[in-house]
Amino acid sequence: VAFHLYPVRKTTDGGRTWQYSGDGVSGCRRGTRTSIAFRPDDPKKMVFFFIDHGSALTTDDGDTFVYCPPPRQADLGAMTTAVGAYDPTPGSRKLISAVGGWTQQRLCLSEDDGKTWAVQRDMIGNFQFLAFHPQQPNIVYAGRSADSLRSRDGGKTWQTLARPIKAIFLGNGDTVFAARRLDQSGWESEVLRSTDQGDTWTPLPG
Repeated sequence: VAFHLYPVRKTTDGGRTWQYSGDGVSGCRRGTRTSIAFRPDDPKKMVFFFIDHGSALTTDDGDTFVYCPPPRQADLGAMTTAVGAYDPTPGSRKLISAVGGWTQQRLCLSEDDGKTWAVQRDMIGNFQFLAFHPQQPNIVYAGRSADSLRSRDGGKTWQTLARPIKAIFLGNGDTVFAARRLDQSGWESEVLRSTDQGDTWTPLPG
């Protein structure tokens, strides 16, 4: 099963055929690899996070969507929610996202599948990656353009990490990955790995 935008289309046969799957979603676009939050214990339930327009929830495998955006952040420019993630705890309805403009957003949390949101006014950045630790969901990673934030209390408080997290190893959420530019052009970079939740980093060979 895979999804494509725009509009929302779905394949259930590995990409051989595609069907329209976007009632209730129009004119929206996604921006990053964590812009769909999949509900781990319910494959028909997911939230799509969109540039400019906030977020939308589907509980029927993408056949229909309900609009559920966080509050607009007028001082940051808009209602972009480029990233988001679901708490993987069975039965949880907790979501994390970031809402604002294209380059600056605030973290926000929902405990009810996006019906209501609590915006964290001081947690600002250009967020490009969000993930809950698969084995310890109280740990949350929020990758920004130049660094990252980590929470060990489910998103209530945050600590700054030196590297911008880009990916997490689902088999062990203590292991995360980042990238570092080696020149000004940005054409040459190296991949770094942390096995202690982002406290220390080691470049991968090559």
